[in-house]
Amino acid sequence: LFQCKVGRKVDKLKLTTTEYALFPSVISQKGFTMNGGGMLSFQRDCHGHYFFASNVKLVSGEEDLSKQFMGLDRRHTTQGFLLKFTAGFRQAWAKMIDVDDGVNPMVKDTTLDSKGSIFAAITYTKDNYQVIRVQKYDQCGELLQGADVKDDTIDGRDAYLGIDSKDNVVLFHSHLNKESGELNPCQVVKLDGDDLKTQTWQDRMDMIDGQHSCVPTGVKVDCLDNIYISGYFASNRGFLRKYDREGNILWTKADFVDQVTEIIYDPRQDVLVVTVGTDSIMMVSARGQEVHTLDVRAREIALGDEGYFVFHWIDGQHKIGYLAEDLSMVRNYEISWNDWDSIARCDNLVPNVYGTEVYLTCFFNDAKDVIIFQTKLGDEKTYLGARAQIEV
Repeated sequence: LFQCKVGRKVDKLKLTTTEYALFPSVISQKGFTMNGGGMLSFQRDCHGHYFFASNVKLVSGEEDLSKQFMGLDRRHTTQGFLLKFTAGFRQAWAKMIDVDDGVNPMVKDTTLDSKGSIFAAITYTKDNYQVIRVQKYDQCGELLQGADVKDDTIDGRDAYLGIDSKDNVVLFHSHLNKESGELNPCQVVKLDGDDLKTQTWQDRMDMIDGQHSCVPTGVKVDCLDNIYISGYFASNRGFLRKYDREGNILWTKADFVDQVTEIIYDPRQDVLVVTVGTDSIMMVSARGQEVHTLDVRAREIALGDEGYFVFHWIDGQHKIGYLAEDLSMVRNYEISWNDWDSIARCDNLVPNVYGTEVYLTCFFNDAKDVIIFQTKLGDEKTYLGARAQIEV
């Protein structure tokens, strides 16, 4: 299920050097920018395959569709693409995202199910308004199905996908309020993974504790299929909300003094770990209570084997930190890059299957190119998803 069948024809990016990634690895083509949508998605499945997604357009803003992007045909001025790497970081295939009845499809997020399928949240323009939809692809990048979810979405804001134990999809996004442009709500929708046109339930969030104009920042699903969403409002106050599998609201925590910008769920402790603004990380229990807080200038967080990875700023440098389960700092690792002034922002801190390497995707300042960093964690290694028996 997790391999493309031998003999199946797939497209690949045409590269000038090698199809194996050398780190830091830059994805770029002269004349193109990946700032057409401003997002990056980077996922790993349980077999160690990696899936990268972004959006691309010509730097000049031209509509010349005769120009290929790394050998791939384009049909839109701005268009998303998917790229799969093998466990050894060899290119497996590349795919431009497309829709039948619209223009400029842009990828917002991706998620993977237990059968190896890839789901993508996509916004596109149809009849002069924005639509958000979810599309499902197989391991070769072939489109299996797709469905529109909501009209009048906000293409300038992020949308996020989660997956539950039955491979159903959760979409968290914001959309326009036609009556008042200042009160844009968010929507959480659960879709049947086998039939994306079937919506199991949905919840619209217009206001929480007097706060309005919702901006989503993440969605996670726990082992009991409870759903956690994170975001913030126009006032920059962050929030968390928990639903059960049927869509009933279990609790809402909206007393954060700053934006909640990142969220992970830790099944070992049944807790959430979130970044609050750029100055702290907070652990929140499954009942919505604060457990621990660490003052750290974190940008990205990820689940480790016995703790958490964090991409943060310390002593005038960006580093990869490893935190214990109580959020205490264990060790910092160097990132092989000196010119951080050239980097605009970074997303998607993703460990490999064994926790011995961590990957980080970043935009350059001009957002024309994307760079992927690989940081090896040295002699003291954690093993994500497996235990190593070491004889002394």
